[in-house]
Amino acid sequence: MTRSAFPSQFQVYFHPEDWMGEVLNEQKERGIHPFFSWKSISFSQEIKKPFWVVDHWVDASLFRFESITEAARFLKSLPVKKWSPLAFDFHRRTQLLSEKINTPRLLTLSGPAFIPQDGIGSFFLLDENTLIYTLKLSAPVPGGLFRFQEEKSGPPSRAYLKLWEALSRFGELPKPGDLTLDLGSCPGGWTYVLSRLGATVVSVDGANLDPAVLKMTGVHYLKKDAFKLKPEEVLQISGSNETPLGWFFSDMICDPDRVESLLEPWLKLNPRPHFIITLKFKGKTDLKSCEKLARIPGAEIIHLSQNKHELCFILH
Repeated sequence: MTRSAFPSQFQVYFHPEDWMGEVLNEQKERGIHPFFSWKSISFSQEIKKPFWVVDHWVDASLFRFESITEAARFLKSLPVKKWSPLAFDFHRRTQLLSEKINTPRLLTLSGPAFIPQDGIGSFFLLDENTLIYTLKLSAPVPGGLFRFQEEKSGPPSRAYLKLWEALSRFGELPKPGDLTLDLGSCPGGWTYVLSRLGATVVSVDGANLDPAVLKMTGVHYLKKDAFKLKPEEVLQISGSNETPLGWFFSDMICDPDRVESLLEPWLKLNPRPHFIITLKFKGKTDLKSCEKLARIPGAEIIHLSQNKHELCFILH
């Protein structure tokens, strides 16, 4: 399909550049057929959403223009307040166009944060005279390109960045006093984040928690097999018999085909907690297990920009 033959509306998938082998394998195995591909981006009219995406635009369109002034005039005519541009190529032309429209300042986050998306659209240049744009963002930042100001001391591992991003994508943060569970927590990167947010954390692992994290406010450490842990034990350990479990976190090494059985007792809780779980792979992606997990109502599987050979399972 030529660029002039694009449909009026389509979906845009932004893939992780370092894992294009997994992207192509998923497209083949799951029968996903993009009508056009460019760099690490694919374009599709299919409803089926890939797992190996860092962001996707559900409702995107194409606009051909002759000049930067014409492109700016077109974007200004659309019903959004601000435009957040992406530049995968044609950086100078993107900058010139951005200077003519209202573009927000790029955010550098110092922790997990709720980022309002209302009234913000995004675009990138497919070539010198072709805009791909959306009026409705699917991720808090266009293209899933999060910028973080890292903590040089405090977190015992860099895993905390994954949780910062996952929570920022989630659109909600644990509140002070919320009861949270962190499975496979050692050395304690995720527990560190949750404690800093003021949550009560039951931190579970077979190895020892970092001593500094163990001393943090609201942290309760339990040395136990995560698959043998029962919901009532979490309440007992935390001393919060009347507080429901609000959040379930796991960054532990666990074969994806075992995640469903791990989740089973926790999904039955009323009210059900929010879930953020890392799906880690020893070889190629276990697509069958991912598909089963994705069928759980409210579930989403994506690749975080902080992920390596792993995906993130999110359940609201």
